[in-house]
Amino acid sequence: MDKQQLRKLGRQLRESTTNESLQALGRQLRAKSPLKEEAIAVKPASEVWADNKDDAKTYIANTVYFVRKLDGGTKYEITIEDGTERKSFATMTRVELDKAFTPVRAKQVPDAEGYVQYRNLDEIEAFKYTDDTVKVEDADSGMKSLLGKGDYLLKKPQGDYFVYEVKKAKDFETNYSAK
Repeated sequence: MDKQQLRKLGRQLRESTTNESLQALGRQLRAKSPLKEEAIAVKPASEVWADNKDDAKTYIANTVYFVRKLDGGTKYEITIEDGTERKSFATMTRVELDKAFTPVRAKQVPDAEGYVQYRNLDEIEAFKYTDDTVKVEDADSGMKSLLGKGDYLLKKPQGDYFVYEVKKAKDFETNYSAK
């Protein structure tokens, strides 16, 4: 055998010994101290809410709607601003408008196109979660979701009971403001 072949054989021997040694060491470590993942706790959303209800606040949607009377005064046009233009959202009677929307401010003066600003009438309760991640379930709505630090748990009335929903902080804080 020449020197080159001896070097090559030596490298192969070192590599195989190192790999085998490392594998054996890994097996020994796993046998002595197995890595087990901690299970995520599962709780009913109502229980998580009860534990954190003191932190809950009332929130309103940030979406602004522009409302104006149509010719004749019996119907109202509702639009949403999309960038620099207003897009039609709905046409309603005064009764429908009052059931779904409320003026942003009292005694508004209509803008140049005759629109007044309104917001959605709905209000929700929510709190920002600060504990360890938990899987929350709501049997009434069928919701199953992970609730992590910084996420919001929302509580909304639906008929005779409440439903719960989890929102990521970025999404919630963009779309809602404390009342």
